[in-house]
Amino acid sequence: MGQALQNLWKRLSIVEARIQQENSRLRIDDVRLSLLKQMKTDLRARIRIAELQDHPPVADSAAHDTRISA
Repeated sequence: MGQALQNLWKRLSIVEARIQQENSRLRIDDVRLSLLKQMKTDLRARIRIAELQDHPPVADSAAHDTRISA
């Protein structure tokens, strides 16, 4: 029974090490994902700014409506 118990403890140790490795990998993936999301947000903001600079906003047609409301 002693050898079987030692084998179980050894297997548990291996599984715990794998869990730690996987947690580390997941943390790294989370950081990468966060960085990619931030890059996406920054690029969209830069695109909006570039579009506004290339195409000034069209005046609101309601502001130039000369008709008198009833």
